Amino acid sequence: MIPNLKSWRPVTEAGFNHKTLAICVWRADREGGDTKTRKSRRTLELPKLAAQALRHHHTRQAVLKLKAGEAGQDHNLGFCTSVGTPLDASGR
Repeated sequence: MIPNLKSWRPVTEAGFNHKTLAICVWRADREGGDTKTRKSRRTLELPKLAAQALRHHHTRQAVLKLKAGEAGQDHNLGFCTSVGTPLDASGR
């Protein structure tokens, strides 16, 4: 069961050291950025395996950021290039 949504913060603010992680689907790639309807908003608890994978991925990204040194950029992305820039359509 997911606790009160008001107590949840993005992992970029709260960090990954929590028992439960969730994805809040409250925005969309639509004009205006909102979901189609208020009822279509969802908060989905991540399975433990997915949460562990994201924690591991976050650690790998931190290592890559350190290796990149001054070339590293921080765009606050969950998935990015080895220097922190957004991925392009080819996944690079």
